[in-house]
Amino acid sequence: GPPAPCITSKETQYTRTFILDFRKEPFADQYVLRHHNDVCLIGLAESHFLLRPDASPIKEVTYQFGKRNRLADVHPSGKKKQGCFMCNPDTLLCEVRQENGDTYRVFSGVNGWLFELNERIITNPRLLRHSPYALGHVAIIFPKDRKSIKRLNEFTSETEYMEMIRAGRHLQPVPAKPPKPSPANSTTERSVRPAPDPSAIPSSTAGANADAPAPSTAGGSACAAPAAGTIPSSTADANAAAVCDPRPDLSTDPEPPAATDPTPFPQQ
Repeated sequence: GPPAPCITSKETQYTRTFILDFRKEPFADQYVLRHHNDVCLIGLAESHFLLRPDASPIKEVTYQFGKRNRLADVHPSGKKKQGCFMCNPDTLLCEVRQENGDTYRVFSGVNGWLFELNERIITNPRLLRHSPYALGHVAIIFPKDRKSIKRLNEFTSETEYMEMIRAGRHLQPVPAKPPKPSPANSTTERSVRPAPDPSAIPSSTAGANADAPAPSTAGGSACAAPAAGTIPSSTADANAAAVCDPRPDLSTDPEPPAATDPTPFPQQ
């Protein structure tokens, strides 16, 4: 069977639990070594795909990514370690770079205060593979509260994990990662709807408006446009926009006759 992991006398003071396929990534297995005072060591388990013999050698481990330097977040002071950085399970701790150019990110997995980051793996990245449970650990985190400690018990126990190791979990093939999309393929082209072809429109639809009967004027509900010859030239421009104006056109009415008084004024 596969060789059992080397456990030192100091490691017997810890309860080992494991997070399998962390963040839904196959064989991204991490361990949590919980001390009797609840302080936790975080690191990569022996079945992690980075620690396999056929994996590309680890070239570099860095706690600096982008403009963030995680080492700057570790500044505890006093007996109660005041001023520590608060981690959540998805807090990025470090980046591991392989010789083939791949980069893997290690996350905390525990909700609590960041007490320490292991700077030994910066100068000697091989410790991650040769001493994963001792000198090759990544960080020390103290759980935030009792709820965070209770969550540690929900991880895979050491007994269950060792059964998986005996069954060959650390030898199972790692699924190939999907290739990164190129910029040309990542840009989704907009689907432009082409303009309809006039020749493709059915004749029944095309002539629907042409064959439509003129609106009826019965009952005075609608009015038809008068012939051009019947509109006086003085009012043709004014009534050009009002084809169907029900109001009478007063501009063509004759002027009313002057008022006449049947009783003339008496002559002086």
